[in-house]
Amino acid sequence: MGQVGQSYNRERGLTLVEMLVALLIMTAVISVANQSYRQFVVGAEDFKVKYEKHLKRFQKQQLVLERLEGSMLYMTNQRTLFSTNETKPYWIGLANSLTAVTYKSLQDPTYSAVFQLKLIDDELIYCEKTIDTWLPNVDVVPEEMCSFNVIVANNIETLSFRYFSWTDYQDFLYSEQMRIDEDPRVVNFQPDWHNQLIGGKASLIPTWYEVKFVDLQDNETIWLIPVTHAHENRRLGSWGES
Repeated sequence: MGQVGQSYNRERGLTLVEMLVALLIMTAVISVANQSYRQFVVGAEDFKVKYEKHLKRFQKQQLVLERLEGSMLYMTNQRTLFSTNETKPYWIGLANSLTAVTYKSLQDPTYSAVFQLKLIDDELIYCEKTIDTWLPNVDVVPEEMCSFNVIVANNIETLSFRYFSWTDYQDFLYSEQMRIDEDPRVVNFQPDWHNQLIGGKASLIPTWYEVKFVDLQDNETIWLIPVTHAHENRRLGSWGES
């Protein structure tokens, strides 16, 4: 007796064309993934370089800021026309630069140092000379001031300083006496912001000073810095207190 019908169960395989197409697609995917990975690695390296550069600049600025915040009252002798010594504070505060004394040198923390902050070309420069075998003279910038220097910031367009202080030591004394006497005229002898303050002329240094610099992209940075022991009799910020 013959069979009416016969069924065949065949598993259909991949043809050569289908295999070639699959390999082509796989190759394209691998190529795209490899290119993306390479771009990721290059981008990561660029980011790392930029990050490390930014970190070094930030750390450098922090070290310089510590020295600026360590600026202090430093008294020096000044010989007068009558050959007598007169004690004056060392502070050369100009509108575009500052030369003063910091209690801890950046080169050697065991010494104090005369520092100078100024703009050279488009770089904000911190210069320093340790006070070891010599003593600074009133209103005189030391020789070889920038034999040691640190670049604080690049591409700087402008740099300016302001100093919060009395006009001179006489105004400070008036203010103190009027404050003690509760004299209403004390308001006429309060400290204010000045674009220049020379220690040898004013016989004092500021209680605060402001450093402002603007880069070529018009980004503005302002540091407001207190001065340690701005006056030998009164600590920073206590001028209005009893």
